[in-house]
Amino acid sequence: GLLVEQAWRKSLEMRAEVSSGPWVIMPDHFHALVLVEASRGAERASGGTGRLHRPPRSISTLISGFKAASTAEVNRMRGTPGHRLWQAGYYDRIVRDEATWWKVARYIWANPRRWIATHPPGRASFPMLSGKWLPAVKQRSLKKIC
Repeated sequence: GLLVEQAWRKSLEMRAEVSSGPWVIMPDHFHALVLVEASRGAERASGGTGRLHRPPRSISTLISGFKAASTAEVNRMRGTPGHRLWQAGYYDRIVRDEATWWKVARYIWANPRRWIATHPPGRASFPMLSGKWLPAVKQRSLKKIC
């Protein structure tokens, strides 16, 4: 969890266009609310190659970099080069208003409590929770990442 947290924080620090809301690292998944200024979705590379192009300042670039960095660090520590840490892809959705922002934030904040209630005591992995801001969502779009 600590290596994943460090990779997430570093990913946010490297990208001035990204602000983080609440996030949680669960033993088997990750949730975050982020604000990306001037974000565009992934586009197909020109030339008809079918390869996915990740434009700068996008959710796809943020998540791709985060997954790559956290996987590299975890594999380095474990001595498991090439081991896959994350599933392919991710789920995101645009949060357009303050009421929805709070609903998603409460879901993220409650996730560790739900984990503890449904998993036996003594598990080695434990959720890590953080986050702090509430932006002016009426002027901006937010994305929830799972």
